[in-house]
Amino acid sequence: SVEIKAEFAAFKVVPNDDGERNDANFPPHLHAAVELFCHAGLPDNARRCAQAVNGYLGILREGPDGKANNGMGQAAVCWGCGHVGLPKNAGECGGSKEAPGGGGGSGGGVGAKCGGCGGGDQT
Repeated sequence: SVEIKAEFAAFKVVPNDDGERNDANFPPHLHAAVELFCHAGLPDNARRCAQAVNGYLGILREGPDGKANNGMGQAAVCWGCGHVGLPKNAGECGGSKEAPGGGGGSGGGVGAKCGGCGGGDQT
C-alpha cells in the first residue's frame, strides 16, 4: 500500500482543453487523481502517481543540498501509466497559458510525452 497524504490536494491538476475542463469526472487535484485511478480499476497507476508525489514531497521537505541538479518546470500527470513528473520532451512542449507548459515550454500540455511510459496522454 502507498500513503496518500493530505498534501496531495494542494497540487492542482490543470485541464488541457475544453473536453477535460467540462468533464465532470476530471480531478481538480492530485488526491482526486489517485482516487480516480482507483475507481477506474487502475491500482498500478494510482500507486505510481502516489509514489511520484510522495517522492516530490520528500524533496521539498529535505530542501536543496547544493549538489543535486534538478529539472524545473510544471509536472504532468500521465493518464496512461500514472507517472507524475516533467515530460521527456519538456523543452519542446507547447500548450495554452492555462495548460502545463503553456507559454514557456516547461511542462505537459500539447505534445508532451510521458517521462515514464513515453505516451502522449498527459495533463
